[in-house]
Order: sequence, then C-alpha cells, then structure tokens
Amino acid sequence: MMKKLFMVFMVLSIFIISCGKTGDKTETGKGAKGAGKKIAVNLQSEPKTLDPQLASDASGITIDSLLYEGLTRLDKEGKVVPAAAEKWDVSEDGLNWTFHLRKGMKWANGDPVTAKDFAFAWLRALDPKTASEYAYELYYIKGAQEYNEGKGKKEDVAIKVIDDNTFEIILNKPTPYLVSLLSFPTYYPVNEKFYNEAGKDFSLKADKIMGNGPYKMQKWTPETNIILVKNDNYWNKDNIHLDELEIKMISDSSAALNAFKNGELDTTELSGEQLAEFQTDKRLFSYNKGSIKFLKFNVKNKLLANQKIREAISLSIDRDELTNTVSKGNFKPAYGFVPEGYGLTNGGDFRKENGDVFEKYNAEKAKQLFQEGLKEAGIAGTPTLTLMVYDAPDNQKIAEYLQEKLRVVLGLDVKVETNTYKIFAQNETQRNYDMNLSQWGPDYLDPMTYMDMWVKDGGNNKTNWSSAEYDKLMDTAKSTADNNIRMKSMMDAEKILGKELPIAMLTYNIKNVAVSDRVKDMNFTKIASGYDFYYVDVK
Repeated sequence: MMKKLFMVFMVLSIFIISCGKTGDKTETGKGAKGAGKKIAVNLQSEPKTLDPQLASDASGITIDSLLYEGLTRLDKEGKVVPAAAEKWDVSEDGLNWTFHLRKGMKWANGDPVTAKDFAFAWLRALDPKTASEYAYELYYIKGAQEYNEGKGKKEDVAIKVIDDNTFEIILNKPTPYLVSLLSFPTYYPVNEKFYNEAGKDFSLKADKIMGNGPYKMQKWTPETNIILVKNDNYWNKDNIHLDELEIKMISDSSAALNAFKNGELDTTELSGEQLAEFQTDKRLFSYNKGSIKFLKFNVKNKLLANQKIREAISLSIDRDELTNTVSKGNFKPAYGFVPEGYGLTNGGDFRKENGDVFEKYNAEKAKQLFQEGLKEAGIAGTPTLTLMVYDAPDNQKIAEYLQEKLRVVLGLDVKVETNTYKIFAQNETQRNYDMNLSQWGPDYLDPMTYMDMWVKDGGNNKTNWSSAEYDKLMDTAKSTADNNIRMKSMMDAEKILGKELPIAMLTYNIKNVAVSDRVKDMNFTKIASGYDFYYVDVK
C-alpha cells in the first residue's frame, strides 16, 4: 500500500501575508498612458523563443515564468511552493508521484486548465520532432528517454491522467530535487486546442501565445520590447500588483543606463564601469546570481581537438587580473564549474569541499603545452581562432582581454565576432564556432543543474565533447537517493571537466542592478536572468 507524504501549502494566504493588499493605482513616470501600475525593465536581449518546451535562454525563461504557471514556483526566499498543483503525494520509495491541480484554474482565454494540458506539454517536449534542448530534464520519468531518443513509444511514457485535476507519473529513480525542477518552463502546461489552432506560428507572435500565468501577452515588437498585462483569469490575480510590465531589449549598457536615468526604465543591469557611479546609491542591488561565465570549445576544430591546446588556453587566463581590471565588482575568479551556495547534507558546500578543479594562471606551462599541442596537431605558423560573443554588459571587454592575453602568452591570433544573442545561439546550436564566451545560470537549486549539461548528446552540450567516465558518474548521481553518493559522483565528474577541458572557467557573476526607488518588493533569484517580477509593486 502506498504510504503518502502529504504536502499541502496554503500559497494564497502566504502571498497575502508577504505581499499585502494592492493599494490605490498610480501612474508610472514618463511616457505613462492611462491609469494603472506599470514598470519598464531591461532584459538586454531578445528571447530565443517563448515556446515553453523550447525556452533555454535567460530572457525566454524569465518571460515564460510570467506567462505560464508550472506545478510549483519559487517564493521570495527561493523555497519551492505549490503553484498550479495544490498538493502532491509521493510513494514511500519516491517513484510514484500524484499531482492534484487547483480547481477552477483557467487559461488566459478562460478555458479550464486540466491535467491533460500538462501531459500534452510534457509529451510534446519529449517528441523527437520538437527537438527540445531540455527534453532530457524529463528523463526522470519512466519511458521518457526511450521515447525522446526514438527507441520507445509515447504510450510507454509513465504519465497517466486520472481526471481533469489529477495525474500521476512514475520515475525511474528517486529524484529529491524534482519539486524544484517542476517550476522550470519545460514542465509548463500547453493548451492543446490553442496549440493546434496556432499551428507553425505557436509562440512566434503575440497573438499565438497563451498561458495560464500571472500575465498575458499584449504586444511583441521583436528586438525592441514585449508588453505584458495582468491576467484576470489567473488564480492568484488578487496578489499580482502590476497592471502592465514592459520588457525592453537594450543590449547597449550606456543606452540602458541613460534610459534608467531618464525614467524610461525602472531596472537595468550595470556594467563594471557603471558600477562605480552607484557604489553609494540606495538604488543599487548586488547579489550572487549563481551564474557563471566560461569559454566553450568546439572540439571538432582541428586546433581545439587537442587537449594540450585547450589546457594551454585555460592556463593563459589570469582570472584575478580579469575580474580586477576588466570589470571590478561584477565578477569573481572561477576555478570550479559549480559556484558556492549549493549545500551538502552535512551542512558543507559543494564548491568548498571539491576545491579548485581548474588550474590557475601559469604562462610558462601554457607556452610549453601550446607548442607540444601544435606539434601533435601538425599545425605550423601562427594559428588563428574566432571567439564568438553576444551583446551584453562587459562581454566585449572580456573578449578583448582574452584576445590580448592569448596573443601575448601563446602568440595565438584570436578574432572576436560579436552578434545578437539570437544569432549567437543559432551559431552555437549549429556548432558554427571555434570558441565562444558562454554564460550559464541554474534552472533549479541543485548542483545537478550545472553538472548534467555535459553528458553525451545533452541538449546544452554543444562542444562535441563527451566522456564515458563522466556519463557513468552522472548516471550514478541520478540513480541514488543517497545525497552523499550523489555529491561525490558530481564532484568526481567536475574534476573530469577540469582535466579534459571542453570548457575553460572564467568568472562567477555578481549581479549589480539599478532599481528605481518607486519599485518595491523586487525579488532577485538564482534562476534564469535573476529577476522575479511576481511580487513587484510600485510606491
């Protein structure tokens, strides 16, 4: 007989206590039209997609979290709380999960949200034709991986709809962090009728997007802005304070700061140069975002296929110099892939316990390895590589630093190619690059959100690198409920990254954000772009 672990949270009452009652409506500053609470924020780049099963970039994930409601959501403290699911039951062995949806939930058009909407979306993510980069996040479900890889049938995926408000899944192995994963867009529901009517334009235009979340899409001007308005059909609408949220895409940090100073933006991220101006400003918010910057190597490139050359490039980078001179205050030197703040069952910290796994700056060793690598690869003369970056604060300065450092230490000719994030992502997906300046932020609050990136054929592993030993360690980490075994396996896997170097670590990112003093209850998270607009209100 199933022993149930009953999990019920009175989310509505929590929101009322934490958010308070919505006050009288006020107009925004410059450019406001009509009454209502409105703010304008800058997410810097155009989302790669707003299709929840395809979303993989920070902008897309942030916006989808406002348009859709998953089974769970993170609260102000970063704790998982029920959202579309009112409660769930888990079998004693941790394999059988039954979800109970809130009754009366509606889509933005008034249609009821049902268990079938979740089943449809999850199976759609797993459909090989969808080509979802994050399909592997559903592999915890029995039969999911086989279906996604074309080795099994959709009917064999262990997702069973009981009734309109209830469905159950069976996992392959216990997954302690599943409740956090459920808040990620890949797990969001999709209205099948709306999806079929939208056809090939689903999520590509403003009128082809419909969610069940706190906001709904009103207007989308590509590469310029997205306007979201409060969704009156949202179950918790009484505790959503904003009537309108304008999301701008200003990649130039100087233009963004000017817009902030002119009252055209209520929030914007600050570059290292801009940070000095705000050091004593009460509008400055700084926090450890959990995101990282690193070089990603395409190991199909003749030069980068050689491990000694990849190691030489990594050893040529002085992370302390980089963080102190290029963008002081925005970054910390990184010598491990998982940043600080991810705990162990004994109260320790993953990063501190595993130590440095990427070797520090060593110019002499770098030169020696580089020459050995060139000889092994049969390359003569001055080699050339292209470093691909996208428009974002400090990216160009970091690229220029790397370009000069690799020239001085190795004699390597590096050409910098800068694109919009959308083009950058397309080139990366097509493996059309030599090296690129990548950034990664956690999707959920467990080291696994970093470490399972590099499994063979993983949706986010775009380096052409793989390691059977690494994959075996990750399988072990995913197959046990013993957290000590999980962490040890992931730590050993991280050491492989530091040895074989499909990537070279650069920095841990400190997010510095200017927030207008008219904004209150702004919440910062370690997920996606780091912004959470769920609780935001205006004074």
